[in-house]
This record gives sequence, C-alpha cells and structure tokens, in this order.
Amino acid sequence: EKVFSESETSNELWIFHKEPTLYQIYKESVETRVGIILAESGEGDPGKIYVKRVDAGSLFEASGVPVGAVVMSINGVPCKGKSAKEAIMLITSKQGAVKLLTY
Repeated sequence: EKVFSESETSNELWIFHKEPTLYQIYKESVETRVGIILAESGEGDPGKIYVKRVDAGSLFEASGVPVGAVVMSINGVPCKGKSAKEAIMLITSKQGAVKLLTY
C-alpha cells in the first residue's frame, strides 16, 4: 500500500511505502481475552481485514497494534478474502503465541 503526501514547501509528491509489522501476544489459555475487534473493509477496498478497535489494558494494546492496521495474516494464515469472524477465530481458538502481520 502506498501513502501519498504532498510536501508543504514544494510541489513534490512524496510516496511512502508502509512496511509490514509483526505483533505478537501470548495467550495463557483459549479463554484468555485479547481485546481486539476486527472488521471487513468496505466497498473501496474489499477482501481485507482491519483492526477496528483495541481495548485499553488488553494484550493487543500492550503489543502496540494500531487501530486501522490491515491484517495480512494471523499465525501465518493469510486473511485476504476471509470474513472478520473467520479471522477472529484464528486468534480466539489458539492458546500460546498469536502473531498478527499487519501494514
């Protein structure tokens, strides 16, 4: 994904590439609440899962995952084309390390 920004001091157009970032948490058990809500992207960008909310004091807040991040994979499983429910099941059904690759 590219983010475009116009320089205020000139007419140059700068292009920034967002780098993928890996966030990891550790769940003590399958029942451990992680404090994240995922959603499916809208009509302008279909087929992507993004972070809609991160609860204060949660495992994912402690990991630093930002609201609005697009989730590329969860534990190595690609999220493109998955529903938000399918993606969250990849997180909630696992005990131990949970890895989110985002951009």
